[in-house]
Formats: sequence, C-alpha cells, structure tokens
Amino acid sequence: MIEISVSFHTYGACFKTMNKRLLPSERGLFILLILTPLAMILSRNIATPILAIGTVVTFGFLWCDGFRPGSVLKERDPATRAAGLIGLCLIGLMTLSLFWSPVPGRGGETTLHMAGNAIMLAIAAVGIRGGIQRDRSTAVFPCILLLVTAVLILIELRFGSPVRSALGGTSEAFRMNRGAVALVLFLPLALYFLPATTPARGFSILTVGVAGIAVFLSESESAKLSFGVLSIAYLLARVLGRYAIAVFGFGVLATLLLTPRLALNLNNLIPDFLSENISYGTLGIRADMWGEFSKLIWFKPILGHGMEASHVARDTYGHLLANDRVLGFGHAHNFAVQVWYELGLVGVLLFSALIILFFRSLKSLPVRAVPPVLATVSAIWTVSLVSHGAWQAWWWSLMGIIALLWLMVLHSEREAVPVQS
Repeated sequence: MIEISVSFHTYGACFKTMNKRLLPSERGLFILLILTPLAMILSRNIATPILAIGTVVTFGFLWCDGFRPGSVLKERDPATRAAGLIGLCLIGLMTLSLFWSPVPGRGGETTLHMAGNAIMLAIAAVGIRGGIQRDRSTAVFPCILLLVTAVLILIELRFGSPVRSALGGTSEAFRMNRGAVALVLFLPLALYFLPATTPARGFSILTVGVAGIAVFLSESESAKLSFGVLSIAYLLARVLGRYAIAVFGFGVLATLLLTPRLALNLNNLIPDFLSENISYGTLGIRADMWGEFSKLIWFKPILGHGMEASHVARDTYGHLLANDRVLGFGHAHNFAVQVWYELGLVGVLLFSALIILFFRSLKSLPVRAVPPVLATVSAIWTVSLVSHGAWQAWWWSLMGIIALLWLMVLHSEREAVPVQS
C-alpha cells in the first residue's frame, strides 16, 4: 500500500501544470507498462524490471525539466507529505526489526527490495507528465493486449507451452499463474479506456469472456478468486455510488486489523459446502496456516518477530504446535497475518494510516472511475490476503505499475467530477 497511497496523493499535487500532449517517449512508457500481463506469461518475475525501466524513463523526463531529487522535499501537499513520512517510518521499522529478526540477512534483502520499489514508484509517479490521448487506437489497445494475453494462456495450456518453450522457458502451467493474476487486475483499466459505443461494448464482452475462460482453465486459484471479486466489487461500487469509497476503505482496514483474530476460528466460519467442494490444499490448509500463525503473534505483539521471521516460524515455534507443518511454507500466505507476525501492532498501525490516506485520496476520482478503481483495489487486497508473501518484490512492482497506469489515465480526464465525502 505504500506505493499506491503515495501515487494517488501525488496525482493531485504534481500534475497541475503538466502538458497534456502525449510525447512519443511517454507513449512508449505507456505501452511498456500496459504490456506487463503479456510479458508476465513469458517471464513471471518481469514486473520489477518493467517498473525499473519505467522509472529510468520518467526520471529522464524529470531531469530534462530541471528536476533534482532534492525538489521532493519541497512538496507542499499535506497528504503527500504525510504518506511519505509514514512510508519512511515503515521502512525504518522494517530496518530496525532486523536487530531482532531470526533471519536478518533475508530480512535485510527484503527491506531493500521494499525501499527500492517505493523509491521507483515515487520517481515514476512524479515523472508522469502527459495525459493519454483518447484516440481510437489508444482506447482499444489495452483490451487488444489483454485479449492476446488470454489467447496466449489458452494456447500454452492446450499445446504444452510451445511459446514459452521456444523462448527457453519451462512448460509447467503454474509458471503462468502470476500472469493470469495480472490479466485480471488489468481488466478494469483496459475497459475504462473503451468509448461508450455499441462496438466497444461488444469488444469488452469478448475480452472479459476470453479472459475469464483463460483464467478458469489456468492453475491459478488466486486469479479465479480475483476475477470473481473484481466482478462483485464493481457491481457493488456501482450500487453504492459515492458511499463506496468509505465502505470499501472500512472493509480493507477492518480485515487488516481483525484477520488474526478471525483466523483463530476460521475453520468454524467456513460454510460446509465450501469446505466439502474445495480441496484442503486450496482452502483448508490456508485456514490452518493462518490460525497457527495467529496464535504466535501474541508472543511478540507490539514490534513483531522481525522481517521475514515467518520464513523460519516452524523452526522457532514448531515444538509448541501439534500442527507445525503448516508453518513450513515460507510465509503466512496472508498479508495481514504476516504483517502482524513480523512487524506487530506498530507495523499494522503504520499500514492502517497509509490505507486511510489512500482511500481519502480516492475522493478526487472522477465518478466514472470509482467502480473500476475500487474493483481493482478489492481484487488486489483479496489476493494479498490469500496468496502471496507480504514482501514479494514482483507483487509490489505489479501494484506499482497498475497505480502508474491509473495515474496516467486519470490525468487525461479533462472533466473530472469529484466524489463528495
């Protein structure tokens, strides 16, 4: 949430005097970022190099315009300054936690990755200057790329990964799981580009349909879940209108704060039809894992066990638990549980502050953008709570790329109607 929170606050403060004409280099930046899902099918960790290249390009824009790194300290927008200060405090806490982490080497590497992602996104967010021209080719281009991505997934699944194999990759289907998740998360953004015409609506239905087929034939349970969450969240945001931002914000904050408590009794809360129809390796083991990690949070509830301590939780506390094997999967597979376990209450409160600032910043969104943005946020948050490690660099880079693309799109909105609080 560090990068996305800072990005949306920066949107209001940094783009007031920017030129809306899209330069060729800026168009190239947009194309680079929108290619991410397709590229991730071929190389699942490529999101971080893409964000790094995008950062270099935008830093070049800034340098040519006379920007120097010290200029950031002159930022006057209170929300941006607050988000930046909280982000620095969070990185500071991560660094300090290395003194009590059982794996300081691994924790230090992760902390550097997090700091690097935050710096890259901050530079790229400030450097985005031009709006995206709403010409016909640009409007359809993101959907075309997602359609190609979905078709590529289907080809790879059906014929044993011929494209990946030809490029030197492996043929295992699970290697495309991260790309399938990216495909889902990019859908609202791509559909937002399309004009309100009958052919465009037909093309959007085709894109969503083919993407849905590719996702549900893939091996990524996270992609399948996020596809469902995305659809429900979009419809809910449409129904709630201007109240959706507050409702979704409360939901995200509540799950961060309460997940460890709920996880202690999660198996009792899961409906029978779900536990009977979803394999233990998909659902049950996660419930057990979160429950066992949640029991251990209370050994060091204030400052946590230190960065990446969950990686060796079984070695540290396995002798205390009958079901210790569920601690041996590298991390808690739940963002909230992992933050509680590794950074304690202090870390959770810092993330909570960033979440509040982030949702407050969404009040400046154009009305039409509220449902797709909230749907994207909901899908990202859901995946974070059930799948990836809290500090995985590729995941934060992917979120950063999505945030940058939304910033580029929203900057091109000439008649934005703010959502009233």
